[in-house]
Amino acid sequence: MAGEDNSVVEILDLGAGKLVHTITDVKAPHSMVYRADLKKLFVVDGGTGEVKFTTLTPINGQGA
Repeated sequence: MAGEDNSVVEILDLGAGKLVHTITDVKAPHSMVYRADLKKLFVVDGGTGEVKFTTLTPINGQGA
């Protein structure tokens, strides 16, 4: 979930209904795509004009 007003991307575990990770090195995140084959989340940062990515690790062995 992009927290554009707070300059964060929040990763949620929908099954557990809880926040599991916060990415803070973004200024204005607004568009994202997750590539399961690469286990990477790509985020467009409108504040810097960059596309940033992070590798997501499995949660509780479930896969990312």
